[in-house]
Amino acid sequence: MTRPREPRGWRVVAVDDEPPALKRVAALLAATIEFELVGSFTDPVTAAAELPGLAPDVLLLDIQMPGMSGFDVLRTLDPRD
Repeated sequence: MTRPREPRGWRVVAVDDEPPALKRVAALLAATIEFELVGSFTDPVTAAAELPGLAPDVLLLDIQMPGMSGFDVLRTLDPRD
């Protein structure tokens, strides 16, 4: 009989233009009960649009991405959220 997993604590969103990097992050987070990957994006523009609805506690951002850097993604966020 398998026990149900406890609810996870920290909601995480990862943004990286390289899919293998996102796959690795997902695997690392899946190995813990403290984190829940609630979103992952290869396109920073899409990530910036979706972030408010995901309400993450932690953002893992690639710095150098085509079109928009990780810092640019941060600048789109409302600090009141």
